[in-house]
Amino acid sequence: MTSVPVPYPNELIYSVIARTGVNEAISSPKQLLDEVFGNRKVISTLDLPSHIEKISQHLARAGQYSAEKLIYQHTLFPFYAPFVPESIRQRAIKLMSGFSNGAVHMMLGVAASRVKAVNYFRLCPSCMENQIRDYGETFWDRRWFIPGLNTCVCSACLKNLPESWQEHRHAYVLCPTTIKNESEVTGKVYPGLLKLCSSANEVLSLQAMESASFDQWTSFYQALAADNAMTRGRYADHEQIAEALLSCFPSSALQELNLDFDVKNDTNWLKTIFRKHRKSFSALQHLMVWQALKLKGTVAETIHEVKKKRAVPIRRLVKQKTKGQVDIYRAKWQSLLRRLEIKEARRAEGGVYAWLYRHDRQWLIDFNAGRRRKRNGHKPINWHYRDLTLTRRCLELIAEKDSDLSSPRLSKLWLINHLPHGRSSAKKLTKLPILDHCLDTYSESITDYQIRRLTYAAYQLLRQHEELAHWRLLRLAGLSIERITDEANDFLREVILRVRH
Repeated sequence: MTSVPVPYPNELIYSVIARTGVNEAISSPKQLLDEVFGNRKVISTLDLPSHIEKISQHLARAGQYSAEKLIYQHTLFPFYAPFVPESIRQRAIKLMSGFSNGAVHMMLGVAASRVKAVNYFRLCPSCMENQIRDYGETFWDRRWFIPGLNTCVCSACLKNLPESWQEHRHAYVLCPTTIKNESEVTGKVYPGLLKLCSSANEVLSLQAMESASFDQWTSFYQALAADNAMTRGRYADHEQIAEALLSCFPSSALQELNLDFDVKNDTNWLKTIFRKHRKSFSALQHLMVWQALKLKGTVAETIHEVKKKRAVPIRRLVKQKTKGQVDIYRAKWQSLLRRLEIKEARRAEGGVYAWLYRHDRQWLIDFNAGRRRKRNGHKPINWHYRDLTLTRRCLELIAEKDSDLSSPRLSKLWLINHLPHGRSSAKKLTKLPILDHCLDTYSESITDYQIRRLTYAAYQLLRQHEELAHWRLLRLAGLSIERITDEANDFLREVILRVRH
Protein backbone atom coordinates (compact mmCIF):
# COMPACT_ATOMS: atom_id res chain seq x y z
CA MET A 1 0.00 0.00 0.00
CA THR A 2 1.22 3.51 -0.81
CA SER A 3 2.59 5.51 2.11
CA VAL A 4 0.76 8.86 2.11
CA PRO A 5 2.79 11.57 3.91
CA VAL A 6 1.30 13.43 6.85
CA PRO A 7 -0.08 16.81 5.65
CA TYR A 8 1.68 20.01 6.62
CA PRO A 9 -0.40 22.80 8.25
CA ASN A 10 -2.82 24.27 5.65
CA GLU A 11 -1.49 21.95 2.95
CA LEU A 12 -4.09 20.99 0.36
CA ILE A 13 -5.05 17.34 -0.12
CA TYR A 14 -4.06 17.89 -3.76
CA SER A 15 -0.52 18.70 -2.64
CA VAL A 16 -0.38 15.68 -0.30
CA ILE A 17 -1.18 13.33 -3.19
CA ALA A 18 1.38 15.08 -5.43
CA ARG A 19 4.07 14.54 -2.77
CA THR A 20 2.95 10.91 -2.47
CA GLY A 21 3.76 10.37 -6.15
CA VAL A 22 7.26 11.82 -5.71
CA ASN A 23 7.97 9.89 -2.50
CA GLU A 24 6.90 6.60 -4.08
CA ALA A 25 8.61 7.36 -7.42
CA ILE A 26 5.32 7.00 -9.32
CA SER A 27 5.47 8.93 -12.59
CA SER A 28 2.21 7.69 -14.11
CA PRO A 29 -0.86 9.73 -12.99
CA LYS A 30 -3.14 6.72 -13.48
CA GLN A 31 -0.89 4.47 -11.41
CA LEU A 32 -0.85 7.07 -8.62
CA LEU A 33 -4.67 7.15 -8.62
CA ASP A 34 -4.74 3.39 -8.51
CA GLU A 35 -2.34 3.27 -5.55
CA VAL A 36 -3.98 6.04 -3.50
CA PHE A 37 -7.69 5.65 -4.31
CA GLY A 38 -7.96 2.25 -5.96
CA ASN A 39 -9.81 4.06 -8.74
CA ARG A 40 -8.19 5.27 -11.97
CA LYS A 41 -11.07 7.61 -12.83
CA VAL A 42 -10.69 10.07 -9.93
CA ILE A 43 -10.46 13.69 -11.12
CA SER A 44 -7.69 15.71 -9.49
CA THR A 45 -9.42 18.63 -7.75
CA LEU A 46 -7.52 21.34 -5.94
CA ASP A 47 -10.16 23.19 -3.88
CA LEU A 48 -12.96 20.73 -2.99
CA PRO A 49 -11.72 17.18 -3.66
CA SER A 50 -13.62 13.95 -3.10
CA HIS A 51 -12.66 10.41 -1.93
CA ILE A 52 -11.14 11.93 1.24
CA GLU A 53 -12.15 8.87 3.28
CA LYS A 54 -9.47 6.97 1.32
CA ILE A 55 -6.82 9.50 2.39
CA SER A 56 -8.04 9.20 5.98
CA GLN A 57 -7.59 5.42 5.83
CA HIS A 58 -4.01 5.83 4.57
CA LEU A 59 -3.29 8.21 7.48
CA ALA A 60 -4.89 5.96 10.09
CA ARG A 61 -1.46 5.29 11.59
CA ALA A 62 -1.32 8.96 12.71
CA GLY A 63 -4.58 8.47 14.61
CA GLN A 64 -5.83 12.05 14.21
CA TYR A 65 -6.93 12.52 10.60
CA SER A 66 -10.61 11.73 10.23
CA ALA A 67 -12.29 12.59 6.93
CA GLU A 68 -14.04 15.63 8.46
CA LYS A 69 -10.79 16.91 9.96
CA LEU A 70 -9.04 16.63 6.59
CA ILE A 71 -11.92 18.46 4.92
CA TYR A 72 -11.78 21.34 7.40
CA GLN A 73 -8.00 21.64 7.69
CA HIS A 74 -6.75 20.75 4.20
CA THR A 75 -9.38 21.91 1.69
CA LEU A 76 -11.22 25.17 0.96
CA PHE A 77 -14.48 23.78 2.35
CA PRO A 78 -14.44 25.99 5.53
CA PHE A 79 -14.54 29.07 3.27
CA TYR A 80 -18.04 28.07 2.10
CA ALA A 81 -19.47 25.95 4.94
CA PRO A 82 -20.62 28.66 7.44
CA PHE A 83 -22.70 30.46 4.81
CA VAL A 84 -24.78 27.57 3.45
CA PRO A 85 -27.70 25.86 5.26
CA GLU A 86 -26.84 23.02 7.63
CA SER A 87 -28.43 20.35 5.42
CA ILE A 88 -26.20 21.36 2.50
CA ARG A 89 -23.10 21.45 4.73
CA GLN A 90 -23.74 17.93 5.98
CA ARG A 91 -24.44 16.60 2.49
CA ALA A 92 -21.30 18.23 1.08
CA ILE A 93 -19.14 16.60 3.79
CA LYS A 94 -20.64 13.23 2.95
CA LEU A 95 -20.00 13.68 -0.79
CA MET A 96 -16.42 14.91 -0.27
CA SER A 97 -15.72 11.90 1.93
CA GLY A 98 -16.86 9.58 -0.84
CA PHE A 99 -17.83 10.04 -4.47
CA SER A 100 -19.16 13.50 -5.42
CA ASN A 101 -19.10 13.58 -9.24
CA GLY A 102 -18.69 17.39 -9.15
CA ALA A 103 -21.89 17.99 -7.14
CA VAL A 104 -20.11 19.75 -4.25
CA HIS A 105 -19.18 22.77 -6.36
CA MET A 106 -22.81 23.13 -7.40
CA MET A 107 -24.42 22.80 -3.97
CA LEU A 108 -21.94 25.19 -2.28
CA GLY A 109 -22.59 27.81 -4.97
CA VAL A 110 -19.02 27.81 -6.31
CA ALA A 111 -20.09 27.35 -9.93
CA ALA A 112 -22.68 30.18 -9.89
CA SER A 113 -20.91 32.58 -7.53
CA ARG A 114 -19.87 36.05 -8.64
CA VAL A 115 -16.58 35.47 -6.83
CA LYS A 116 -14.91 32.97 -9.13
CA ALA A 117 -12.74 30.13 -7.88
CA VAL A 118 -9.01 30.19 -8.64
CA ASN A 119 -8.34 28.11 -11.77
CA TYR A 120 -4.57 28.63 -12.02
CA PHE A 121 -1.70 27.58 -9.83
CA ARG A 122 -0.44 30.47 -7.76
CA LEU A 123 2.02 30.86 -4.93
CA CYS A 124 3.64 33.28 -2.52
CA PRO A 125 7.46 33.69 -2.71
CA SER A 126 7.70 34.71 0.95
CA CYS A 127 5.74 31.69 2.18
CA MET A 128 7.78 29.37 -0.05
CA GLU A 129 10.97 30.52 1.64
CA ASN A 130 9.42 29.80 5.04
CA GLN A 131 8.30 26.34 3.88
CA ILE A 132 11.79 25.40 2.71
CA ARG A 133 13.28 26.71 5.96
CA ASP A 134 10.76 24.90 8.22
CA TYR A 135 10.00 21.71 6.29
CA GLY A 136 12.75 21.37 3.69
CA GLU A 137 10.29 21.38 0.75
CA THR A 138 7.45 23.41 -0.74
CA PHE A 139 3.76 22.50 -0.93
CA TRP A 140 0.48 24.03 -2.14
CA ASP A 141 -0.90 26.16 0.69
CA ARG A 142 -4.71 26.49 0.66
CA ARG A 143 -4.42 30.16 1.73
CA TRP A 144 -3.01 30.94 -1.71
CA PHE A 145 -6.22 29.86 -3.42
CA ILE A 146 -8.90 31.83 -1.57
CA PRO A 147 -11.41 32.90 -4.27
CA GLY A 148 -11.24 36.55 -5.26
CA LEU A 149 -8.19 37.54 -3.22
CA ASN A 150 -4.77 38.24 -4.70
CA THR A 151 -2.94 38.79 -1.41
CA CYS A 152 -1.39 36.21 0.88
CA VAL A 153 -1.79 36.17 4.65
CA CYS A 154 1.75 37.56 4.92
CA SER A 155 0.59 40.67 2.96
CA ALA A 156 2.63 39.72 -0.11
CA CYS A 157 1.19 39.60 -3.62
CA LEU A 158 0.49 36.16 -5.01
CA LYS A 159 1.96 35.14 -8.35
CA ASN A 160 0.07 33.25 -11.02
CA LEU A 161 1.75 30.39 -12.84
CA PRO A 162 0.92 30.04 -16.54
CA GLU A 163 -0.41 26.51 -16.00
CA SER A 164 -3.98 25.76 -14.86
CA TRP A 165 -4.55 22.91 -12.43
CA GLN A 166 -7.62 21.95 -14.50
CA GLU A 167 -5.54 21.18 -17.60
CA HIS A 168 -4.61 17.74 -16.25
CA ARG A 169 -7.75 15.84 -15.25
CA HIS A 170 -5.94 13.03 -13.47
CA ALA A 171 -2.46 14.43 -12.72
CA TYR A 172 -1.32 15.96 -9.43
CA VAL A 173 1.31 18.65 -10.04
CA LEU A 174 3.99 19.18 -7.40
CA CYS A 175 4.58 22.68 -6.06
CA PRO A 176 7.79 24.11 -7.60
CA THR A 177 10.73 25.11 -5.43
CA THR A 178 11.60 28.19 -7.50
CA ILE A 179 9.50 30.80 -9.31
CA LYS A 180 10.07 31.48 -12.98
CA ASN A 181 10.40 35.04 -14.21
CA GLU A 182 7.29 34.77 -16.41
CA SER A 183 5.04 34.32 -13.38
CA GLU A 184 2.61 37.24 -13.16
CA VAL A 185 1.45 39.14 -10.10
CA THR A 186 -2.27 38.53 -9.72
CA GLY A 187 -3.24 42.18 -9.10
CA LYS A 188 -2.84 45.31 -7.02
CA VAL A 189 -2.91 45.44 -3.24
CA TYR A 190 -5.52 47.84 -1.86
CA PRO A 191 -5.43 48.89 1.80
CA GLY A 192 -8.98 47.65 2.44
CA LEU A 193 -8.16 44.26 0.94
CA LEU A 194 -5.35 43.55 3.43
CA LYS A 195 -7.82 43.45 6.32
CA LEU A 196 -10.25 41.51 4.14
CA CYS A 197 -7.54 38.94 3.47
CA SER A 198 -6.93 38.56 7.21
CA SER A 199 -10.65 38.00 7.82
CA ALA A 200 -10.82 35.49 4.95
CA ASN A 201 -8.02 33.49 6.57
CA GLU A 202 -9.99 33.52 9.81
CA VAL A 203 -12.91 31.95 7.95
CA LEU A 204 -10.59 29.34 6.49
CA SER A 205 -9.35 28.45 9.99
CA LEU A 206 -12.82 27.89 11.47
CA GLN A 207 -13.52 24.57 13.13
CA ALA A 208 -16.46 22.37 12.20
CA MET A 209 -19.71 23.92 13.44
CA GLU A 210 -23.39 23.91 12.61
CA SER A 211 -24.39 26.47 9.97
CA ALA A 212 -26.92 29.24 10.45
CA SER A 213 -30.22 29.19 8.59
CA PHE A 214 -31.36 31.73 5.99
CA ASP A 215 -33.84 33.18 8.50
CA GLN A 216 -31.05 33.74 11.02
CA TRP A 217 -28.94 35.53 8.41
CA THR A 218 -31.94 37.71 7.53
CA SER A 219 -32.48 38.61 11.19
CA PHE A 220 -28.75 39.33 11.67
CA TYR A 221 -28.54 41.79 8.78
CA GLN A 222 -31.73 43.56 9.84
CA ALA A 223 -30.19 44.05 13.29
CA LEU A 224 -26.84 45.09 11.77
CA ALA A 225 -28.47 47.87 9.75
CA ALA A 226 -30.41 49.03 12.81
CA ASP A 227 -27.31 49.04 15.06
CA ASN A 228 -25.52 51.30 12.56
CA ALA A 229 -28.52 53.67 12.26
CA MET A 230 -28.84 52.80 8.58
CA THR A 231 -32.56 52.23 8.41
CA ARG A 232 -35.67 53.94 7.11
CA GLY A 233 -38.44 52.82 9.37
CA ARG A 234 -38.29 49.03 9.47
CA TYR A 235 -36.19 48.72 6.32
CA ALA A 236 -32.46 49.07 5.62
CA ASP A 237 -31.24 52.33 4.10
CA HIS A 238 -29.43 50.91 1.09
CA GLU A 239 -27.93 54.24 0.01
CA GLN A 240 -26.14 54.74 3.33
CA ILE A 241 -24.90 51.15 3.29
CA ALA A 242 -23.58 51.57 -0.28
CA GLU A 243 -21.74 54.77 0.73
CA ALA A 244 -20.11 52.99 3.66
CA LEU A 245 -18.98 50.10 1.46
CA LEU A 246 -17.60 52.36 -1.28
CA SER A 247 -15.67 54.40 1.29
CA CYS A 248 -13.98 51.21 2.47
CA PHE A 249 -13.47 49.54 -0.93
CA PRO A 250 -12.86 51.63 -4.08
CA SER A 251 -14.74 50.82 -7.28
CA SER A 252 -11.57 49.45 -8.90
CA ALA A 253 -11.18 46.91 -6.06
CA LEU A 254 -14.83 45.87 -6.36
CA GLN A 255 -14.45 45.39 -10.12
CA GLU A 256 -11.36 43.23 -9.60
CA LEU A 257 -13.35 41.05 -7.20
CA ASN A 258 -16.33 41.04 -9.62
CA LEU A 259 -18.44 42.52 -6.81
CA ASP A 260 -19.11 45.95 -8.29
CA PHE A 261 -22.75 47.03 -8.26
CA ASP A 262 -25.09 49.72 -9.55
CA VAL A 263 -26.57 51.64 -6.62
CA LYS A 264 -29.72 52.38 -8.63
CA ASN A 265 -30.25 48.74 -9.51
CA ASP A 266 -32.90 47.31 -7.20
CA THR A 267 -31.48 43.78 -7.39
CA ASN A 268 -27.78 44.39 -6.79
CA TRP A 269 -26.10 42.02 -4.35
CA LEU A 270 -25.63 44.64 -1.59
CA LYS A 271 -29.37 45.32 -1.41
CA THR A 272 -30.20 41.64 -1.64
CA ILE A 273 -28.01 40.71 1.33
CA PHE A 274 -30.01 43.07 3.57
CA ARG A 275 -33.31 41.58 2.45
CA LYS A 276 -34.85 38.19 3.07
CA HIS A 277 -32.18 35.56 2.33
CA ARG A 278 -33.25 33.04 -0.25
CA LYS A 279 -29.77 31.97 -1.33
CA SER A 280 -26.24 31.82 0.01
CA PHE A 281 -23.75 34.64 -0.45
CA SER A 282 -20.00 34.20 -0.78
CA ALA A 283 -17.75 34.67 2.23
CA LEU A 284 -16.18 37.78 0.66
CA GLN A 285 -19.58 39.48 0.34
CA HIS A 286 -20.29 38.90 4.02
CA LEU A 287 -16.80 39.99 5.12
CA MET A 288 -16.87 43.17 3.04
CA VAL A 289 -20.18 44.26 4.57
CA TRP A 290 -18.92 43.49 8.09
CA GLN A 291 -15.75 45.47 7.45
CA ALA A 292 -17.59 48.42 5.90
CA LEU A 293 -20.01 48.65 8.85
CA LYS A 294 -17.08 48.33 11.29
CA LEU A 295 -18.42 45.20 12.95
CA LYS A 296 -16.48 44.39 16.09
CA GLY A 297 -15.38 40.90 17.08
CA THR A 298 -13.69 38.07 15.26
CA VAL A 299 -15.25 36.10 12.42
CA ALA A 300 -15.99 33.16 14.74
CA GLU A 301 -17.71 35.44 17.27
CA THR A 302 -19.81 37.03 14.53
CA ILE A 303 -20.96 33.67 13.18
CA HIS A 304 -21.87 32.51 16.70
CA GLU A 305 -23.90 35.71 17.07
CA VAL A 306 -25.74 34.93 13.84
CA LYS A 307 -26.61 31.45 15.09
CA LYS A 308 -28.18 32.94 18.24
CA LYS A 309 -30.62 34.99 16.21
CA ARG A 310 -34.24 33.99 16.03
CA ALA A 311 -36.19 34.16 12.81
CA VAL A 312 -38.17 37.39 12.70
CA PRO A 313 -41.54 36.87 11.01
CA ILE A 314 -42.18 39.26 8.17
CA ARG A 315 -45.12 41.50 9.00
CA ARG A 316 -47.42 42.23 6.13
CA LEU A 317 -49.62 45.28 6.42
CA VAL A 318 -52.87 44.28 4.72
CA LYS A 319 -55.41 47.04 4.42
CA GLN A 320 -58.95 46.18 5.39
CA LYS A 321 -60.97 45.60 2.26
CA THR A 322 -64.45 47.00 1.92
CA LYS A 323 -67.39 45.75 -0.08
CA GLY A 324 -67.17 48.80 -2.33
CA GLN A 325 -63.50 48.19 -3.15
CA VAL A 326 -64.12 44.54 -3.94
CA ASP A 327 -66.96 45.42 -6.32
CA ILE A 328 -64.84 48.07 -8.08
CA TYR A 329 -61.86 45.75 -8.68
CA ARG A 330 -64.08 42.86 -9.71
CA ALA A 331 -65.81 45.06 -12.26
CA LYS A 332 -62.48 46.26 -13.64
CA TRP A 333 -61.20 42.69 -14.03
CA GLN A 334 -64.44 41.51 -15.64
CA SER A 335 -64.26 44.39 -18.08
CA LEU A 336 -60.68 43.51 -19.00
CA LEU A 337 -61.50 39.87 -19.68
CA ARG A 338 -64.33 40.78 -22.03
CA ARG A 339 -61.76 41.98 -24.56
CA LEU A 340 -58.47 40.39 -23.47
CA GLU A 341 -57.17 36.99 -22.44
CA ILE A 342 -56.02 36.45 -18.85
CA LYS A 343 -52.31 36.82 -19.59
CA GLU A 344 -52.85 39.97 -21.68
CA ALA A 345 -55.08 41.45 -18.98
CA ARG A 346 -52.40 40.88 -16.35
CA ARG A 347 -49.86 42.71 -18.50
CA ALA A 348 -52.23 45.59 -19.17
CA GLU A 349 -53.48 46.05 -15.59
CA GLY A 350 -51.12 44.26 -13.26
CA GLY A 351 -52.26 46.32 -10.28
CA VAL A 352 -55.87 45.14 -10.58
CA TYR A 353 -54.79 41.49 -10.71
CA ALA A 354 -52.42 41.96 -7.75
CA TRP A 355 -55.13 43.60 -5.60
CA LEU A 356 -57.62 40.82 -6.31
CA TYR A 357 -54.97 38.15 -5.72
CA ARG A 358 -54.21 39.57 -2.27
CA HIS A 359 -57.73 40.44 -1.12
CA ASP A 360 -60.16 38.32 -3.15
CA ARG A 361 -58.13 35.36 -4.34
CA GLN A 362 -60.78 32.65 -4.39
CA TRP A 363 -63.16 34.72 -6.51
CA LEU A 364 -60.32 35.54 -8.91
CA ILE A 365 -59.36 31.88 -9.32
CA ASP A 366 -62.98 30.78 -9.85
CA PHE A 367 -63.72 33.58 -12.30
CA ASN A 368 -60.55 32.97 -14.35
CA ALA A 369 -61.25 29.24 -14.50
CA GLY A 370 -64.53 29.91 -16.30
CA ARG A 371 -62.96 32.42 -18.68
CA ARG A 372 -60.15 30.28 -20.11
CA ARG A 373 -60.52 30.12 -23.86
CA LYS A 374 -60.27 26.84 -25.66
CA ARG A 375 -57.60 26.70 -28.33
CA ASN A 376 -59.01 26.57 -31.83
CA GLY A 377 -57.73 24.58 -34.80
CA HIS A 378 -57.26 21.22 -33.08
CA LYS A 379 -59.60 18.57 -34.44
CA PRO A 380 -60.21 15.30 -32.58
CA ILE A 381 -57.67 12.67 -33.63
CA ASN A 382 -58.92 9.52 -35.36
CA TRP A 383 -56.52 7.13 -33.66
CA HIS A 384 -57.56 4.07 -35.68
CA TYR A 385 -56.92 5.89 -38.98
CA ARG A 386 -53.58 7.20 -37.68
CA ASP A 387 -52.69 3.67 -36.53
CA LEU A 388 -53.26 2.23 -40.01
CA THR A 389 -51.47 5.11 -41.76
CA LEU A 390 -48.37 4.97 -39.55
CA THR A 391 -48.20 1.15 -39.78
CA ARG A 392 -48.30 1.33 -43.57
CA ARG A 393 -45.52 3.95 -43.58
CA CYS A 394 -43.47 1.88 -41.12
CA LEU A 395 -43.63 -1.19 -43.38
CA GLU A 396 -42.64 0.93 -46.39
CA LEU A 397 -39.65 2.29 -44.46
CA ILE A 398 -38.54 -1.22 -43.49
CA ALA A 399 -38.85 -2.37 -47.13
CA GLU A 400 -36.76 0.61 -48.32
CA LYS A 401 -33.93 -0.17 -45.87
CA ASP A 402 -34.12 -3.98 -46.20
CA SER A 403 -31.68 -4.16 -49.10
CA ASP A 404 -29.36 -1.48 -47.73
CA LEU A 405 -26.76 -3.31 -45.65
CA SER A 406 -25.05 -0.05 -44.61
CA SER A 407 -28.17 1.55 -43.08
CA PRO A 408 -28.25 2.28 -39.33
CA ARG A 409 -29.89 -0.09 -36.92
CA LEU A 410 -33.65 -0.24 -37.53
CA SER A 411 -34.49 -0.12 -33.85
CA LYS A 412 -37.92 0.67 -32.49
CA LEU A 413 -36.84 4.20 -31.59
CA TRP A 414 -35.23 4.81 -35.00
CA LEU A 415 -38.39 3.72 -36.82
CA ILE A 416 -40.64 5.88 -34.64
CA ASN A 417 -38.44 8.95 -35.16
CA HIS A 418 -38.70 8.53 -38.93
CA LEU A 419 -42.48 8.35 -38.93
CA PRO A 420 -44.85 11.34 -39.16
CA HIS A 421 -45.90 12.53 -35.69
CA GLY A 422 -43.08 10.35 -34.36
CA ARG A 423 -42.57 11.97 -30.97
CA SER A 424 -46.26 12.19 -30.14
CA SER A 425 -46.83 8.64 -31.39
CA ALA A 426 -44.12 7.30 -29.08
CA LYS A 427 -46.13 8.55 -26.10
CA LYS A 428 -49.45 7.16 -27.41
CA LEU A 429 -48.52 3.62 -28.46
CA THR A 430 -51.33 2.27 -26.29
CA LYS A 431 -53.73 3.95 -28.74
CA LEU A 432 -51.80 2.57 -31.73
CA PRO A 433 -51.88 -1.23 -31.15
CA ILE A 434 -51.23 -2.22 -34.79
CA LEU A 435 -48.17 0.03 -35.03
CA ASP A 436 -46.92 -1.20 -31.65
CA HIS A 437 -47.18 -4.84 -32.79
CA CYS A 438 -45.45 -3.98 -36.09
CA LEU A 439 -42.55 -2.31 -34.28
CA ASP A 440 -42.12 -5.23 -31.88
CA THR A 441 -42.14 -7.70 -34.78
CA TYR A 442 -39.95 -6.00 -37.37
CA SER A 443 -37.57 -3.81 -35.35
CA GLU A 444 -33.94 -4.96 -35.52
CA SER A 445 -32.28 -6.43 -32.44
CA ILE A 446 -28.63 -5.83 -31.54
CA THR A 447 -27.70 -9.31 -32.73
CA ASP A 448 -29.47 -8.82 -36.07
CA TYR A 449 -27.75 -5.48 -36.53
CA GLN A 450 -24.29 -6.94 -35.76
CA ILE A 451 -24.88 -9.81 -38.23
CA ARG A 452 -25.88 -7.29 -40.90
CA ARG A 453 -22.73 -5.25 -40.26
CA LEU A 454 -20.58 -8.38 -40.50
CA THR A 455 -22.31 -9.33 -43.74
CA TYR A 456 -21.64 -5.89 -45.20
CA ALA A 457 -17.99 -6.07 -44.06
CA ALA A 458 -17.56 -9.48 -45.69
CA TYR A 459 -19.14 -8.18 -48.90
CA GLN A 460 -16.68 -5.25 -49.02
CA LEU A 461 -13.66 -7.50 -48.42
CA LEU A 462 -14.75 -9.92 -51.16
CA ARG A 463 -15.15 -7.05 -53.61
CA GLN A 464 -11.61 -5.91 -52.81
CA HIS A 465 -10.30 -9.50 -53.10
CA GLU A 466 -8.98 -9.48 -49.54
CA GLU A 467 -8.84 -12.33 -47.08
CA LEU A 468 -11.78 -12.70 -44.71
CA ALA A 469 -9.66 -12.63 -41.58
CA HIS A 470 -11.38 -12.56 -38.19
CA TRP A 471 -9.76 -9.30 -37.10
CA ARG A 472 -10.44 -7.62 -40.47
CA LEU A 473 -14.15 -8.38 -40.31
CA LEU A 474 -14.42 -7.12 -36.74
CA ARG A 475 -12.54 -3.90 -37.49
CA LEU A 476 -14.47 -3.15 -40.69
CA ALA A 477 -17.78 -3.85 -38.93
CA GLY A 478 -16.81 -1.59 -36.03
CA LEU A 479 -17.12 -4.39 -33.47
CA SER A 480 -14.91 -5.85 -30.78
CA ILE A 481 -14.68 -9.15 -28.95
CA GLU A 482 -16.11 -7.51 -25.82
CA ARG A 483 -19.19 -6.06 -27.54
CA ILE A 484 -20.14 -8.80 -30.01
CA THR A 485 -23.03 -11.05 -28.99
CA ASP A 486 -22.71 -14.84 -28.90
CA GLU A 487 -25.06 -15.33 -31.87
CA ALA A 488 -23.16 -12.79 -33.99
CA ASN A 489 -19.86 -14.39 -33.02
CA ASP A 490 -21.14 -17.82 -34.09
CA PHE A 491 -22.23 -16.31 -37.41
CA LEU A 492 -18.76 -14.79 -37.89
CA ARG A 493 -17.03 -18.10 -37.29
CA GLU A 494 -19.41 -19.87 -39.69
CA VAL A 495 -18.68 -17.31 -42.45
CA ILE A 496 -14.91 -17.69 -42.05
CA LEU A 497 -15.16 -21.49 -41.93
CA ARG A 498 -17.22 -21.71 -45.15
CA VAL A 499 -14.96 -19.33 -47.06
CA ARG A 500 -11.87 -21.31 -46.09
CA HIS A 501 -13.45 -24.60 -47.20
